[in-house]
Amino acid sequence: ITDDALSDTTGEQARALYLAMIDAIYSQLRRAVVDHVAPIQDFATTLTVFVANPTGVAAMQIGSGIIVSRRQNGDYSLLFSDATQARHDERGYITDRAEADRMRVSVQDGPVAFLCAASAPLDRLSIRRRDGAPQKDFFRPLDRYASTAPDDVEVHRGIRTFLRSDRVHGRLDQDVAM
Repeated sequence: ITDDALSDTTGEQARALYLAMIDAIYSQLRRAVVDHVAPIQDFATTLTVFVANPTGVAAMQIGSGIIVSRRQNGDYSLLFSDATQARHDERGYITDRAEADRMRVSVQDGPVAFLCAASAPLDRLSIRRRDGAPQKDFFRPLDRYASTAPDDVEVHRGIRTFLRSDRVHGRLDQDVAM
């Protein structure tokens, strides 16, 4: 993805790239079905993709989950503002017909200091119900792990510790991805 696509705040350039990517993914899914790997329903999942560089972030999602960002010295914000409004089953999956119609694209210009993509089960712990805003107390520890760890191994260790904590794991009834 080019800097131009990230600076295109309409998201049209990023949308075109993501449509091409979806076509390639769906082609591989059809091939797996034809090769009798599994029925198409077995591949039903959310697809979340983002690209970040110093000029901004472009994100795409089919399905549910959240992407939260924070600019330098800024507050946490959702890349997709409807994260808590639609029911998860209404957002569809990559295997649905007309999946491109369910695709959401968001482009945020400017450098980002923190970026977090998380699966739907974390919505209820990380997003305030009353206004749909990210909960600072949820994201601040993750932000701290990412910004202060000396290397990727420590970042991942901090995230695993956070997800396995009673504060998070004890309140979830299904697997999560972050």
